[in-house]
Amino acid sequence: MFLYKVEAEMKDGSLLTVVVAAANDEQAFRGAENQLWQYTVAKPAVNRWSLVEKKPLRPGAGYVIRTVPDV
Repeated sequence: MFLYKVEAEMKDGSLLTVVVAAANDEQAFRGAENQLWQYTVAKPAVNRWSLVEKKPLRPGAGYVIRTVPDV
């Protein structure tokens, strides 16, 4: 099992980061897409998916995600 950090570049230019646990890359992208479906009201308009990082899932594994405050 791995911990994946995946980015979704939306058609409106925004960028969403999804962190998901999965056994392989294919399941990670499918899981990230499912997370976006739960996060949004309408079908998410994703322009492009990017795999940013992949780490073995073990105690203490995690990511630091830079956030940009709303202007």
